[in-house]
Amino acid sequence: MIQDKAMLVKLCISQWSGRKKDSRITKETNNFYGAEQTAGYYSKALIAKGAVQKIQKIVGAVRNFHYANTLPWGDNNERLLPAKNYFDYTEKMRDFNHQFSQAVHDFIGVYPSYIEAAKTRLNGMFNPADYPAADCLQDKFNFVTEVTPVPDAADFRVDLAQDEVENIRTQIEQQIRKSQAEAMGDLWQRLYDVVSKMADKLVEKDAIFRNSLVGNIQELTKLLPKLNVAEDQDLTRLCQDVEQKLCHYEADDLRKNQSAREETAYQARAITETMENYMGTGQQVAA
Repeated sequence: MIQDKAMLVKLCISQWSGRKKDSRITKETNNFYGAEQTAGYYSKALIAKGAVQKIQKIVGAVRNFHYANTLPWGDNNERLLPAKNYFDYTEKMRDFNHQFSQAVHDFIGVYPSYIEAAKTRLNGMFNPADYPAADCLQDKFNFVTEVTPVPDAADFRVDLAQDEVENIRTQIEQQIRKSQAEAMGDLWQRLYDVVSKMADKLVEKDAIFRNSLVGNIQELTKLLPKLNVAEDQDLTRLCQDVEQKLCHYEADDLRKNQSAREETAYQARAITETMENYMGTGQQVAA
C-alpha cells in the first residue's frame, strides 16, 4: 500500500519582496501619458537590487530541490515523499533552513542601512510608511515543511449510513490510485525528458552541449530508485539501462570522441523509443 511507502509533504516558504505598488506614482504616470488608470501600475523597488538576492537564491534552490525530490500529488500543494527518500530529503531541508535563517538574520541586521540608502535612490518617491519596522520584518520570512500521512480509505469513519460511508471510501481509493498513477507518470516523464534530450543533442554533428547533458542523467539515475514508490520494475530496468549505457562517458569524452558520441546517441535513441512504447500504452500503476 502507498500509505506504507510514502507520506505527503508541503513546503511553506515565503519572503519579503522588497517591492510595493505606488498608487500616487501610478496615477501621475498614467495621467502624464493620457492613459486610463487601469493601463498599468508602478511598482517600486524599496531597497537596492541585490539586497535580498542571497535569500532569493536560497529560496529558488529550496523549491528546485523540493520538486526534484518529491512527486506530484493532488491539488493542495502537497507532494508525495517516498520513505526511501525521507532522510536525504529532511537532512537537506534542515541545511537549507539553516542557510535561509542565517541569510534572513544577516539581512535584517543591515536593513536600516538599506532604508537610508533608499532615501537618496528613490528621492521624491521615498515613503517611510512603505517599510516594515525592523522588529516586524522577521514575520515576512517563513520556512516550514509539513509532513502528513497519505489518506487511507480504510481509516475513514463518520456517523453516516453505511452505504454513504462506503461510497466516500470508494472515492478516496479512486483518488489515491489516480494520484499515484500521476506521480509515477511524472517520474517516467522525467527520465524520458533527459534521455530524449541527449538523443537529440548527440545526433547533431556540431551541436554544443553543457556538462549537465550527462550530469542531469547521472543525478536522476541515483535519485529515481528512491522515488519509485510503486516499485515499477519496467522503470527500474530502464533506469539501470540508462545508467549503464548513457553514463559511461563524461560530457568531455562525448565532445572529443566521435565514436563514443555515436554509440551513446544510438543507445539514447533506442532507450527513448523503448520508453515511448511503454508510455504510449497508457499504462496504469497498480495501487
